[in-house]
Amino acid sequence: MEKGLGCAQYSEPDLTIHEHSDRVDVYELKHLRAMIVLVISSSEHFKQRFGHFATTLCHRQDISPAKPPYEEEDVWDVLMGGASLL
Repeated sequence: MEKGLGCAQYSEPDLTIHEHSDRVDVYELKHLRAMIVLVISSSEHFKQRFGHFATTLCHRQDISPAKPPYEEEDVWDVLMGGASLL
């Protein structure tokens, strides 16, 4: 959100480091949710950002192709080995 709203970095001076880095407290989730709702509720800002995201080509969103590229036989072998597409 580089155009104003949403540019504020999340900061919480009283936030403590958790023993497990993947743990998020209810308070932290509520604060983050409020920030997201603020961005979404700004209809013009959200419309611009969503429009940009939805119309930007995948390669411009830093999505790299598989290297080396998959061949049809590679995919078939993986699927026949029991992998699922879902």
